[in-house]
Amino acid sequence: DGVHMNPQPVAIVGNMIADALNDMIQCPENEFNARATEADLGPATTPITSPLREYGKFRHHHTGSVYVSNVTPATPVRGRIRDKWASMGWENGYPGYPTEPERCGYVRGGCYSVFERSSIYWSPATDAVEINGATRDLWGRMGYENSWLGYPAADKFCGIRDGGCFQRFEGGHIYWNGATGTHAVRGRIFDRWGYSAYERGWLGYPTSSEYCGLSEGGCFTHFQGGSIYWTLGTDAKAVKGKIKERWASMGWERSSLGYPVSEERCDRQGCIQDFQRGSLYYRWGTPQAVVR
Repeated sequence: DGVHMNPQPVAIVGNMIADALNDMIQCPENEFNARATEADLGPATTPITSPLREYGKFRHHHTGSVYVSNVTPATPVRGRIRDKWASMGWENGYPGYPTEPERCGYVRGGCYSVFERSSIYWSPATDAVEINGATRDLWGRMGYENSWLGYPAADKFCGIRDGGCFQRFEGGHIYWNGATGTHAVRGRIFDRWGYSAYERGWLGYPTSSEYCGLSEGGCFTHFQGGSIYWTLGTDAKAVKGKIKERWASMGWERSSLGYPVSEERCDRQGCIQDFQRGSLYYRWGTPQAVVR
């Protein structure tokens, strides 16, 4: 009653036939030569080699390589970006195959290459660093290397509290957690957060990226357990709980109190925190903090 085949073996047979036909008409050879010439990779140092994952092929050249698969175009990859990709497992690593040739001429001489699941950026100051996922998305929304973050300076590190991840950049850090999303933190606010043990402390993870442009040139970042406000005159101070709630109800830094100038101090009676033009005192068990 005929031959029965399911989609998987049909795809395997089809790929084998296409692969053989391409080789017969020298399709890979012509394509590899064109891509290598465009990227100025120099003479080939190996023959076209196959098969790799997804029926991939590659050829190494003096200053780079060309890779192709049945899901990605023939693409050159070179220099320190290729070295970084190689250290991650070539096409079998997390980035996958290259999908766009290296692009250069960015801020401070930077370059990048795009891969299936991530990008690798290089600059003279940072070397080659991989960036992916929500971290890359936020960095992009902020302006990539043109933002205050600059270039990524280290690979993403995961496995911190509650399954979180972070990545260091030239000008700050991006933190991610499933409950809080992805946010950037830097400078004296980052230092103050670190004083309270980063995400392991009472502040927890950031719930906003740093926002500036407040009165007196102030900035703030919100966290799970409170907020940190900074100005040049007051430095970075944390505010939380009932004192933060009352300060917010009064208009934050625009209120008659201004910015916090001390950390919260507590005893058996309650807590007090000093601001530029007064203090807020919260007595345990009362509805709200009061102005002093």
